[in-house]
Amino acid sequence: MTTYNNIYNKVYRYNKVYRLPLLLLLVLILTGCYQTKNIPEDEYLYAGIKDFSYGHRWGEKRKKDKDSTGVITAVADAYTAVEDVLRGNTTIVEELKQKELTQEEKDSLHRQEIIDNEAYSTARAEVAGALAYAPNGSFMGSSRWTHPFTIGLWVWNRYGQSESAFGKWMMNTLGATPKYISTVSPGIRTQVARNTLRNHGYFRGDVQYRIEDVKNPRKKKISYQILPGELFHLDSIEYRDFPLSIDTLIRQSMDASLLKRNDPFNVPTLSNERDRIASLLRNRGHYFFRSDHIAYRADTLMRPEHVQLQVLPSPTMTQAAKQPFHIGKTRITILKYNTRELTDSFSLRNLSMQWSGGKKRKPSLRLSAFYRYLYLKKGDLYNQDLNNLMISKLSGMGIFSSVQVNYVPRDTALLKGKYNNMQFNDTLDLEIQCMLDKPYDSEFEAKITNKTNGLLGPGASYSINKRNAFRGAETLTLGVNASYEWQTGANMQGEKTGINSWELGGNLNLTYPRFIFFGNLWRKLDRRIQASTLFKMDIKWMNRAGYYGSASAGARIKWTFQKGENIIHEFTPVRLEYNHLLSTTQRFDSLMTENPALYESLRDKLVPSMEYAFTWTSPKVQKHQGRVSLFTKQAIQFQKYTAEYSHMLRVSPRSQLVVRGYLGFIWNYGDKTAPYADLFSAGGANSIRAFGVRGIGPGSYNPAESSYSYLDQVGNIRFECNVEYRFPIVANLFGAVFLDAGNVWLTKNDPARPGGHFQWKNLGKELALGTGAGLRYDLEFLVIRFDVGVGLHAPYDTGKPGYYNMPSFGKSLGYHFAVGYPF
Repeated sequence: MTTYNNIYNKVYRYNKVYRLPLLLLLVLILTGCYQTKNIPEDEYLYAGIKDFSYGHRWGEKRKKDKDSTGVITAVADAYTAVEDVLRGNTTIVEELKQKELTQEEKDSLHRQEIIDNEAYSTARAEVAGALAYAPNGSFMGSSRWTHPFTIGLWVWNRYGQSESAFGKWMMNTLGATPKYISTVSPGIRTQVARNTLRNHGYFRGDVQYRIEDVKNPRKKKISYQILPGELFHLDSIEYRDFPLSIDTLIRQSMDASLLKRNDPFNVPTLSNERDRIASLLRNRGHYFFRSDHIAYRADTLMRPEHVQLQVLPSPTMTQAAKQPFHIGKTRITILKYNTRELTDSFSLRNLSMQWSGGKKRKPSLRLSAFYRYLYLKKGDLYNQDLNNLMISKLSGMGIFSSVQVNYVPRDTALLKGKYNNMQFNDTLDLEIQCMLDKPYDSEFEAKITNKTNGLLGPGASYSINKRNAFRGAETLTLGVNASYEWQTGANMQGEKTGINSWELGGNLNLTYPRFIFFGNLWRKLDRRIQASTLFKMDIKWMNRAGYYGSASAGARIKWTFQKGENIIHEFTPVRLEYNHLLSTTQRFDSLMTENPALYESLRDKLVPSMEYAFTWTSPKVQKHQGRVSLFTKQAIQFQKYTAEYSHMLRVSPRSQLVVRGYLGFIWNYGDKTAPYADLFSAGGANSIRAFGVRGIGPGSYNPAESSYSYLDQVGNIRFECNVEYRFPIVANLFGAVFLDAGNVWLTKNDPARPGGHFQWKNLGKELALGTGAGLRYDLEFLVIRFDVGVGLHAPYDTGKPGYYNMPSFGKSLGYHFAVGYPF
């Protein structure tokens, strides 16, 4: 019996150890069996791309991905031996290679080689994009690699024809339609790839494909062979046959031309040059000119591997397109939300205005608020850039649900292109119609908070906006917020501040979609930037259970101005904050006695300050998004600087790698210190996720265990860096893995917080490090996030030696439920 029990225990332990791997193996077997179960007889399941041969034939040894044709041709041009080289005299080529070049010739050839290599890389990337097609079970969107967990295909086999509610739900949530070879359409893809090569100057390029067998007879892979051939270059470029006025404008702007001799022939560049000329003419009054009014004629026979290019007016160009137009009268229509009935109007000399919904014969919007954005006045030549800026400014006022700008020619016969020998009116009347947005909107938010210090309770906030509050495009916002937290597991009897924490606040904002003050100065900048002015007042009452009660009030003026689409400046010339302690407890008083610096940051004070913020966003949004933030705060007692940078690199269409760095520093004047609200802290859902809010720092300081130990875990230096990889799981459910590091420090030694002073030699061991994984559910308008952080290194002494010094795995976990991405 004993022997039997021993055998049973061993088998049980064996099964327990290998239970998860066996379960995963069983899932793999089941999903593998179901992958090809319901495939039609005449179809094959697409298993991805097997081979992508670029620049060499199947079976040949791979060559370096470099085309030297352009370089050799440039060498021949340098020695005026083009004709011999093009006739096939390779001896001349060898002689040119051996002959020593001047530095100027070397630089020229080097530039040409860089241009040709860029063209080669661009063409290759676009051809790869045309041929790429991810199979079922694609790994990170790859066209080659797959993973064995094809859950979506298994669901399709099981529930694809199901009529039950559960089956339809499974298909909509987890199912994936199988991808067949016929679905991929490799023949059409190769034709698209050939056209792509020709568009990039590889006129002799060829693309072929073949179907490849794999172990499973119901699956097939595809191999592609791409032979780009010789790269054609632009030789002569001639602009001809344009009307005299248009020809003059084009020749005056030749320095900005995108077509250069010896550049690779490139269809996208030709298209961009058409757009450039069209934009040039439309900014000089040619309202009816379009890019398709320009045509190209190319000759590739006069000189091999070169293109003789002519830029010509298209036969479709009308008489209206050839003529510049001036602005005539301006008519403005302001409509109340969802109303088309006009109630009143007035007219000036060259301007008229009509509206609906006004009171006492006053328009819904003051003309002065509108007139400053009328950049095109009577007699001005039409200008496309000013038109776009005017629309942008009107839309940016934030009070309109729609803005329509039309230009009406005085003589419609001109539009038909008739009577070319007659003179017509060259005037466009400007008509602007704007519909006011809803006058009010409001927002309500509710939440439940559960903090690591034992506080639990609800919170809510409500705000209401009044658009066009004083008929000057202003937006008036009133907001209130409240929260209440119970202290669990604590006895607070006898404390003056009560046993529970609560917070109550309100704010009043008035926003103008322009600069206020210094009118003449700002008007000069108005056409270059998008600006706004904010007046804000706020007040807050707060009770921290067992510690203190306080009240604070603040007011500020902030100017925001945006240069282009990528740069935003924010400047607060005046900010006033007043903090007042209403009541304290014995516990708080004893803590303040032990920590004078913390008392200095919390005591009653009036803090005038000034702020500046700079934000930059990378323009290459297709590939990545970068952001740099700079924040400076200068007051009587301290200066605060922060810099933040984040960069997103797309790994696949639905997966990204995001990196973030944050650096903050506070410099105090003399023995003064910054207010408590301005000090830095680390840890939490948007910081180092393996640790709680204010769960680490400053430095290696580790306060005694207490529900309120987090109070003094703040500092005036903060450094953080994060790396996060985000990837799709199913439908709108995404996953993430991350690595976080950082901490806060003090600039001066504080006996009450030993180890908190920043020292370069201790930086490595005082950086808290954590990793983890999480889930994100993207509702498009809202992202719900749950992260589990795992501590790898605590910056303080945990009693455990080594870099991995977490007391135990269970105690190293941090759980965070949040809304929105962390950065």
